[in-house]
Amino acid sequence: MSRISLLPSLALWMSTARKPWARSWLPGALLLVLAVPPGCRKRAASSKDAPGRASLVASPKDAARSWLPPNRGGSRFTVDAARVYTKQTLVELVNGGADALIDAGLETLLHVRITDPAGKFTAVEVQVSDYGTAAKARAMLAKERPPKARKVQLGDRGFAGRGEVMFVKGRHLVSVAVQPAGKTPYAPVAEIARRVASTPGARW
Repeated sequence: MSRISLLPSLALWMSTARKPWARSWLPGALLLVLAVPPGCRKRAASSKDAPGRASLVASPKDAARSWLPPNRGGSRFTVDAARVYTKQTLVELVNGGADALIDAGLETLLHVRITDPAGKFTAVEVQVSDYGTAAKARAMLAKERPPKARKVQLGDRGFAGRGEVMFVKGRHLVSVAVQPAGKTPYAPVAEIARRVASTPGARW
């Protein structure tokens, strides 16, 4: 709405201004409306209404539970932690490397830790990193893939090494890696990675 289009309404405002209850606030309100440029009013509204990027999953904990492999040999796989980190909170998870990841395009990181309280298998760390675009996610995969890794059929492109699987799906880079503990057998990372790739309701 332009300032000119406001003029027909001024007569109504002025007639309202004659009422005793309106004299205290109406002049200030009129000056405020006229002082704000039309473009600013439009931009403010559009900024407020603009939808944000949808998260990968509605509930990190529910998604993490769907990644648990079936128990075997007395194991009791459970979700020990599940949290989404943003650019502002990433330093709480990545000590010293947060800035490099953000510079590479990282927007959010879903971190999940799977443990076996029975002690039959090692713990597993799952990280699903949103890099904003598929190109940036593929670039990080090429940089971070495990040494001597072999190709695997996961997502759009994947690799597997000893105790670790990495793949790209859409704008996300997924890492599933064991946390070695002495002679404890490795948890089934390949199986967990397949479950991550087929997360129900995920927005890749």
